[in-house]
Amino acid sequence: METNPALTDLGSTGFGTAADPAAELISRTLVAYANVPGAVELARLTDGLLTHGQGLLAAAEGVRGVDGRVAGALRDWARLTADGPEDTSLGNWNHARALARAVRTLRRGLGLAVPETPKERIWVDWDCLPEQPEPGAAPGSGPDAGSGAGFGASR
Repeated sequence: METNPALTDLGSTGFGTAADPAAELISRTLVAYANVPGAVELARLTDGLLTHGQGLLAAAEGVRGVDGRVAGALRDWARLTADGPEDTSLGNWNHARALARAVRTLRRGLGLAVPETPKERIWVDWDCLPEQPEPGAAPGSGPDAGSGAGFGASR
């Protein structure tokens, strides 16, 4: 397999190294709503994502026809950079998250390292779920048995 010359240049920018700034930007942007960064930090993350994404474009164009994920990420990138964030209360954060997902997909399609999103970063409101009986317990014997609580119960 031939090496794409555009990928060779990426090594000098810090991509794929242990001190990978793009991986940190992606990880810090794709956080739960409870961890939304402040306006200044969000602007820094967005600027970094735009810079790193721009650095991937030449290499990504080289594999656009080979990998549908890359083609989709390039379409998303073009739309995101042309349109900018929506004028809503979460517009800047949603825009930064979309940029992070596009950069992550471009990196994955180019065979570069991508950060994993740890399970604890995925937000789930566990408090809204009813307690479940222990595995192997008889049906209807859980902590909410007979209370009418649970999935599908009317309140």
